[in-house]
Amino acid sequence: MPHLKSPLTKPLCTFASISCLCLLSLAPSTSIASDTVPVVFSEDFTSVDHWEKLADGKLPIIQNDAENFHSPYLQTHNSLLQCELGFPLRQSFELTAKVKLSGFQQALWIGSFDAAGKQGYSALWDSSNAAGKGFLNISKHEHSSSLKDWQKNGSPISKSVTSPHQVSDAAFATLSLRWQRTTGKLTLSMNGKVLAQANDKSFTSFSKIYLKAHGEVSFDDVTLTTGQDSELVTLHHLFNQGSLHTGASMLPTALDASWKTLSGKVLEQQAEHERVVHFAADHSRAQTPLPQHGSIKDYPLLTINYDIRKTTTSGNGGGVYLVNRKGAGIGFITELAEDKLNRSTLKLVSTSDSGKTHTVLSHKTWHGVQGSNFHSIAFTWNRNSQQVTATIDQEKAQDLGALTSGDINLYSRLILANQFKNTLQIDNLILIRVPAGAVNVLDHGAVADGTSATPTNNLASFTAAIAAAKQDKLPVYVPSGVFGYDDVIPLDGVTMIGSGATSVLMSQNEEKSAIRLMGDSPSLIGCNIQGNATVRSSQPHTTGVWIFHANNFMVSANRVHNIGSAGIFAFKSSQGYICGNIVTHTYADGIHHTATSNLIQTNGNAVFFPGDDQIAVVSYKGMNKSVEGKPVKGSSHCHDIEAFHNYTYGQAHARGMTVVGGKRITYGRNQVNHAQQAGIYINAEPSYNTWDWQDIIITENVIRNSGMSHVDDIEGNETNQAGIFISANPDSLSSNLIAKGNQIYHSHYRGIAIGYSCSDILIEQNLIDTTASSALHLTAAHNVTLVENKIYRAGKYGIFADKNSSGFLKIRKNLLVDVNRSNKESFIDVILILAESHLSSLEIIDNHYDNPAGYLISRLIENHTTAAKSSLKNNTTSTTAKVWQAP
Repeated sequence: MPHLKSPLTKPLCTFASISCLCLLSLAPSTSIASDTVPVVFSEDFTSVDHWEKLADGKLPIIQNDAENFHSPYLQTHNSLLQCELGFPLRQSFELTAKVKLSGFQQALWIGSFDAAGKQGYSALWDSSNAAGKGFLNISKHEHSSSLKDWQKNGSPISKSVTSPHQVSDAAFATLSLRWQRTTGKLTLSMNGKVLAQANDKSFTSFSKIYLKAHGEVSFDDVTLTTGQDSELVTLHHLFNQGSLHTGASMLPTALDASWKTLSGKVLEQQAEHERVVHFAADHSRAQTPLPQHGSIKDYPLLTINYDIRKTTTSGNGGGVYLVNRKGAGIGFITELAEDKLNRSTLKLVSTSDSGKTHTVLSHKTWHGVQGSNFHSIAFTWNRNSQQVTATIDQEKAQDLGALTSGDINLYSRLILANQFKNTLQIDNLILIRVPAGAVNVLDHGAVADGTSATPTNNLASFTAAIAAAKQDKLPVYVPSGVFGYDDVIPLDGVTMIGSGATSVLMSQNEEKSAIRLMGDSPSLIGCNIQGNATVRSSQPHTTGVWIFHANNFMVSANRVHNIGSAGIFAFKSSQGYICGNIVTHTYADGIHHTATSNLIQTNGNAVFFPGDDQIAVVSYKGMNKSVEGKPVKGSSHCHDIEAFHNYTYGQAHARGMTVVGGKRITYGRNQVNHAQQAGIYINAEPSYNTWDWQDIIITENVIRNSGMSHVDDIEGNETNQAGIFISANPDSLSSNLIAKGNQIYHSHYRGIAIGYSCSDILIEQNLIDTTASSALHLTAAHNVTLVENKIYRAGKYGIFADKNSSGFLKIRKNLLVDVNRSNKESFIDVILILAESHLSSLEIIDNHYDNPAGYLISRLIENHTTAAKSSLKNNTTSTTAKVWQAP
């Protein structure tokens, strides 16, 4: 029931705007389409202004050729271009571009490099031979200085292979370079076909993209993605994981660039605490390409899942169509009638005009399940028997009859549509494939009677199905239905696949509710774990999904609700993905990583109303105990965890996204809403015996309404927490943090606060709009840089540094507007550096203050640092406030 989406925004190299970190919900054509695969960079070349030309040659130009499908595109000649990502990417990546050589004796490569521009990997296409296609290889770059020469290449580390694409072909080719961090495996693909491979783990951080042209070369649609979803998820759209809606409120917005509106009006809008797709006109339709033609041909079961609800009292109908390029195909439609019987009807239909009209092939009706809430719909198509079954919510599945597969492998588009004006909202669209031979839990005695007065305990049946699947190296399949169980269900190296929200695993024992993933390559995909918790627990058995000593795991497209502990709990696990899950109403954290868990990407999840932190990384010291017979001793830092595209909302208490001890953690492009305390919380807590933190990146997150539990505005009251709160253990220094390009709206306390024992902090190009107290507040921080931030409507000070600040403090090029919004105190300064500070040097340069609201201001700058340590230059104000810069 949740959402989040990301716009096709041009990457700008200034984070004051949206910057080079452009996360999109449209993955490259060589990848599976999914909101849960973050695009950290995307360029469609409507402009080239933000690219830096590093070498001689003709200036690159934007070509607008109306007859070219890729128009506009970049054309460049004997050039080397670079663009900054704005932050280091430390996990696996896939770099993809549409490319074209204009003739022979030419070459191009695309590459991902480190911040210095010296080290990286590239994919080369060279037509210096006359074979008509040229050759391809993977190269490694280790240069002594930053690369600036278009004639310089890397050293090949793969075999050179013949290109499958003719140089003379006017069409663009798709060139892709993929790198897996855990294995060092590099893969080069052209037009979706793997052609070359190599292995190298020399480099682990990538901050730049390079484009090299030898001769006249064209580029288009450059993307850099990280992470992955399950290979069994054909398409995955949680509509609240997508466009990054900025501003204090989230107004209705067009769907992201992967979708095209065919007719009517299709918008993404806020509905209660969620983002949904809203059909705002009669017969509105929007389409998106399926990620791969033929991607479902080898799978006997295909499940189409979506959530739907009505918005008017008249007849309501709509759903999903799969069509070929001519618009012919099939549809899976839901009609929510408004009558005395409260009928809900699921229809199997055919269309020849992309869903403008359809013919009903069969239908089934359920009574008594109508209403204004979202309903979860599942259509399952068995392509061996040709039978289609359908269900709504937790009702019993019904048979819709046979459907001949026809040209299913030619279906290239998916269409969302409604039938009547202002009738529908749709969310959480998922297409799941089930491999041949999957072990069905029904074949081992499972009974889907979980909603009855005396439900069956299916633990033995599930355990038997899992054992059979493991023996034959097959997945386990859970069809639509409600299956009760009373103890932990173990998945030791096994994949369990459900049919989405309608495949319900209903716990009958709140003390043993977990689905436990262990061993090598376990997966849980498309299941709905429903707990029955009444009190909070701290035991792993009481979680929803317990990832325990697992390696190379996948947790995707699941729902977790009403759990006594954490919804999803990663414990001493490595090399995994937690993506596209919906976690609601837990008694502890929504998603929790701990006990040295590492190399995990937690992307595109939605967390609503957890009992504690929304998403957390916690590194405890010395957990000397045994869990499930495995000793837990001397735990060290969790490390190398990334969380992109997550959407969180509300909680009983505590914080939004937290790092309480950890190394190399990145939180990027998340939306954090209505946290009771800090929106993003970075700390080391001695009371909980946690480690310090090192190398943290907080970038391009949107934080709204943090500090909801705030009770007063007293400066120095550290029990209150800011939109972004950064502190550490006074007994051990934590260091190296970048907070860049974040947007903080309506913080009920401070905007960004930096506390004790923190060193080397960069606060850059953030937007802070409307705080109850100071916008930027420093307490005992060491070596801090505040640069190019925009501050609007601060309740008290714009920038405040207390007397315990030490090392250097650099305050440069910040814009401050309407400071002292409370307008109660005349002694408030825009920038205040308290007396007796321990700063070794202070720079306050090129800052500007505007006061259109006329709030009371004492001074632009009040600085009590000695003149010998201070450098104050070019600070300006449009007001008549006194500029007092030195004692």
